[in-house]
Amino acid sequence: MNKITIMRTFCKSFFKALQNSGSYFTSKIKKIDPGVDAVNEGFIKFRERKLLKNQKSENEEYHLQAKLLASLYYYTNTIKMKHLYLLLGLVTVLSCSTQREIKCPVDGYILDWSDEFDGTILDTTKWAYRVDNKHRSIQLKKNVHVKDGSLVLELIQLKEPVEGKFASGAGIVTKRRFRYGYYEVKAKLGSGKDTDGDGFKDDGWHHAFWAMAALVESSEVNTTYPDIRRTEIDCFENASDHEHEAESGLDRFTQHVIVWKENGKEWGRLPEPPGDITEIPGFDANKWHTYGFKWDEKEILFYVDGEIQQIAIYPADKFEHDMVNVWLTAISANWCKAGAQDSRAEYDYFRYFKPKE
Repeated sequence: MNKITIMRTFCKSFFKALQNSGSYFTSKIKKIDPGVDAVNEGFIKFRERKLLKNQKSENEEYHLQAKLLASLYYYTNTIKMKHLYLLLGLVTVLSCSTQREIKCPVDGYILDWSDEFDGTILDTTKWAYRVDNKHRSIQLKKNVHVKDGSLVLELIQLKEPVEGKFASGAGIVTKRRFRYGYYEVKAKLGSGKDTDGDGFKDDGWHHAFWAMAALVESSEVNTTYPDIRRTEIDCFENASDHEHEAESGLDRFTQHVIVWKENGKEWGRLPEPPGDITEIPGFDANKWHTYGFKWDEKEILFYVDGEIQQIAIYPADKFEHDMVNVWLTAISANWCKAGAQDSRAEYDYFRYFKPKE
């Protein structure tokens, strides 16, 4: 492990800990003064290495990150490897000890289960791979990666078909089931590139953060049509191109609950279409945003960047409420353009907060 790798891991862990541990560490970091030249050089080097995700942000946290990263870069040639290892170990312990202090953005809930995707491989004690052949793509394990502090779902056009499909998608599904609480991800959907030169970015892919009962066999899920499903909560379904123009674009997505009947047929959607379409002026799904939903016995509230966008009236005395698995997925859907271009989806974390007792 070289110095740059250690520093990348350190910075990711440190700021996770910083966010969760209050103002004490913030006040300490503010005192770092490596000098203007060092800060400027640090900005350039760490932007090149994509350590700073929100490069255009003007908030205080961004500047604190940049300041620390610049300091580390400036001093890295004088820091011995053994000292970097000690620093990494200390921050890892700090990060783990403050994990339980992550606060829910919605009052009345506490953290119960999460994955911050800080490792180098998917944690298969928590997750199963989606491996079905559906619509225009086959979902492959090898398209799922955990690196640089994020889950990455690679979306790839194949040179040779696999089970008749030239598009390969990806997805993961929690092994644990949940019910009432607040669920949240931070995600960046799509690469933001027009790789086939047709004037559209990330065309051909259907991104989704959703919750529905799954049949997990070992560490795989090979169907989205289990007999046990009654509740399907789609926190977002996004496609840069869609056969229905109202649902097509990086500035919009559908948010709803689908009610399933015992015979496997759909009862309906709440809110009813097209009222389930969320369109936010200036919104760009290619950039980092938070998406969440709060579910209780009466309703489901859907959030984007902390603001309520949709409300589904879904009372337990009228509809059967399942225990649900959580899905983070991207496929080439039939309602998207054929010939999907290579793309990806990235997730910084998934968190589930249970109601306080």
